[in-house]
Amino acid sequence: MHPAENRTWSAQFGGHTPVEIIAGFTDALTSTAPQPEADLWHLTAGQGWFIRRAGRDRAALSPDETAVLARVSSLSETPQWRWDIEVSVPISDERRRWIWGASINEAAPPAALAGFVVALTDPAPLLRDGGQTTGHTFGFLDSIRSVVTPEQQRLRHLQQLEAAQRPGPPEQSPASPQPPQGPPRHKRRR
Repeated sequence: MHPAENRTWSAQFGGHTPVEIIAGFTDALTSTAPQPEADLWHLTAGQGWFIRRAGRDRAALSPDETAVLARVSSLSETPQWRWDIEVSVPISDERRRWIWGASINEAAPPAALAGFVVALTDPAPLLRDGGQTTGHTFGFLDSIRSVVTPEQQRLRHLQQLEAAQRPGPPEQSPASPQPPQGPPRHKRRR
């Protein structure tokens, strides 16, 4: 993703990045509500992620140790900072299997970065219908069967985007079936 205007930021999402996490970023881009500046390290720590420090460098490790979020610099004369996420699972004592990754320039809108981190660290399972095989499509992610169909999810998301673009108070959308509520679980498992 690149902004339409002449701003210098981009966001890249790997092929297996869960759509909910991408939507956390894109929904914040379209939101007209004022967003306070968020400390991304505080957001991750608030969801139980462990913040590791090595000198000036920091990284956040997910509670199940499958995801690492890091703020890294490019190797150039004028370094540009970006937020990288890598999700992988162990396959032996020393090796890991890469599942998906994403990278967002720090110059991206702060609300979009915060939306990405909030979606990334949300411990709720992903909603998938019976025809989606999470092991092959989304990596090692916990999921629950949803009573809301993918088409209903898509229509609900389109309604939210349209409402965000209209001036004035948001309209009430028709009620749709809600997914079953269970205890929160982490999106990634070992």
